[in-house]
Amino acid sequence: MLDRLVAAIPNGYWTSYGVLAEVLGTGARVVGTRLSAGGGPGAYRVLRADGSVSAGFHWSNPHETRTVREILES
Repeated sequence: MLDRLVAAIPNGYWTSYGVLAEVLGTGARVVGTRLSAGGGPGAYRVLRADGSVSAGFHWSNPHETRTVREILES
């Protein structure tokens, strides 16, 4: 279900780990752990509650050079 929720976030928009956790009835850390293990397309649209990128974030494609902000704002 998490993958479907993330896929439903429109281009240019984001949500937080906490909002997804609320919908799923779990904790924000659980959501973050699941996404960090391979969140699939659009996982970069899930940010911390203050809109910042998690310190542990990394692209699944090691050749990606754009920042999350650059993609969200494009």
